[in-house]
Amino acid sequence: MRYPLQHDGSVTASVNISVLKDCFFRPSSHLAVETTLKRCTCRKSRAEMRRNSTLARPTHDDAGARFVSPRRQVPAAVDWRRHGYVTDVKNQGKCGACWSFSAVSKERRRNARARETADPGAKPPTNDIARHDSDVRKSGINSARNRIGFALTGALEGQHFRRSGRMVSLSEQNLIDCSGGDYGNEGCDGGDMAHAYKYIIDNGGIDSEKDYPFEKKKGRCRYAAGKAVATAEDFVMLSEGDEVQLMQAVGSAGPVSIGIDASPVSFDFYDQGVYYDESCSSRDLDHAVLVVGYGEQNGLKFWLLKNSWGEEWGEVGYMRLARDTANHCGVATYASYPLV
Repeated sequence: MRYPLQHDGSVTASVNISVLKDCFFRPSSHLAVETTLKRCTCRKSRAEMRRNSTLARPTHDDAGARFVSPRRQVPAAVDWRRHGYVTDVKNQGKCGACWSFSAVSKERRRNARARETADPGAKPPTNDIARHDSDVRKSGINSARNRIGFALTGALEGQHFRRSGRMVSLSEQNLIDCSGGDYGNEGCDGGDMAHAYKYIIDNGGIDSEKDYPFEKKKGRCRYAAGKAVATAEDFVMLSEGDEVQLMQAVGSAGPVSIGIDASPVSFDFYDQGVYYDESCSSRDLDHAVLVVGYGEQNGLKFWLLKNSWGEEWGEVGYMRLARDTANHCGVATYASYPLV
C-alpha cells in the first residue's frame, strides 16, 4: 500500500507500509528514512472500534453558544500541558468512547520526549513523518460519533482547572453509562459531544474518574450527585472548517474537543513528527481527540493533539497534525469546548 507523507514544507514522499509482515514503512524517495513502527497488533482493535463509529453534526438545538473572538491576539504557540490544564493520557481500549475522553481531559507532559516534540523551539525528531490506520466508514460527518467521550472530558477538565485551579480527572464511564436515553449517546458504540455536554448541564455535574472509574464497557448508570466534581453551564461549537477560529479558541480558552478522520493506515501507526496524509478527509470523521496546543517547527505548522490510545501510541500519546493545510483530517470541522 502506498500513501503520500509530507516530510517538509516542499517535499512529498511516497512510502510503502508493510503492516502484516515487516511492520515498518520505508520511504522510496531519496530522503529515505526507515522507522520502526510501534506495533502491528493495534490495527484490529481500532478497526473494530471504527466500524460502528458515527459522529453526527449537531442539530439547530445542539449548536451551543456563539464563539466570541478574543480582543487580544493569541500567542504564536501554546501548549496547555505546561500550565496544568491536561490530565494523563488515557486508553479507551476496544470501547469506542473517544467522544467522552476528548470532552473531559487535559494533560501534563509525561516525560522529556513529550516536552521536546511539543516545544516549537526544541530540536526536531529524526523523522518528521507520520502514519495512519484505515477502515471503511459511513460517508459524511456522521461517522465520528464513536470516540467523543474521551475528547469531551478533556475539554471540561481544562476549563474546570481554569476556573477552580484544581485538576481533577473526570469520569468517561459516567458519560458512557448515563448519557444515553434522551441524549442519544450509545456508550462504547458511539456518542456525540453536544449531547454529552447537554447531559452534564442537565445533570448538574459529572463524577471524578476516581469515584467512577473507566471499565471499557457500558454498564448501569451509577452517577452520584453528591460526588459530582465539575459541571458546565453551556458549550461553544466553533464554525465548521475555520482553523483561524480554532486557533483563537485554543489560544485563549484552552483545550478544545474535535472530531477527525483517523482512517488512513498511517494514522494508526503514527510514531513522531508532523502528520500529513493526502488521503485524510476533512468531512468523513471517525474519531475524537483533544487539541491541547499548536506551534511551528522547522517551518511546519502543527496542531498538538491528545489521543486516547495510551502512551505507547505516537509521541507519548500525542500527535502533531499539520496546521493551516486546508483543514487537514477535519481538525476544525467539528470542534467544541464547555463554558463553566
